[in-house]
Amino acid sequence: MRVYNNRQLVVLLLLIPIVLLFALLRFIPADSLQGAAVSKRLPVVYELRGAVKQQGLYCFKSLRTIGELIDACGGLKPGYRCRVDAEKTVANASRVIFGEHGPQIEPVAARTRFAFFLPLSVNRASAEELELIPGIGSRTARAIVAYRESRGEIRSLEELLRVKGIGPKRLRALQPLLCVE
Repeated sequence: MRVYNNRQLVVLLLLIPIVLLFALLRFIPADSLQGAAVSKRLPVVYELRGAVKQQGLYCFKSLRTIGELIDACGGLKPGYRCRVDAEKTVANASRVIFGEHGPQIEPVAARTRFAFFLPLSVNRASAEELELIPGIGSRTARAIVAYRESRGEIRSLEELLRVKGIGPKRLRALQPLLCVE
């Protein structure tokens, strides 16, 4: 007497590897499954504007000099006549604008930082930029800016515990999104 028919056996043979795979995945840490696609190292992001041949956002694995950035964007436009210090290293998350008075370096916009998972500087951000962070509303953002203006530069993120509306739990959630530069 047969206990299972052929269709039932095929279904069982297909289900067994799937069940084993799910059981195996429970014991593998999630970090190891992400592999090279998600790295703990933050990307180095530059926004190049002005008299460059190809304007836009550029990502690298390490910091670059102005000369390397010029090479990456295809060079400067013909007729650009300003002096450029090609050996100067540019900080991460910088916008480099090649204008008539030479390259100007400034921080990229907060939205660009978040697009590349880069933390926002609590000392440079405006209240509007701080509101982009999940967990910070307009009232808390204004309180952070007021605290910074009254006490001076924030030296560590733990100082934010003195701001009304930020407790230890919220600070832990905000730490990956904020930095002190």
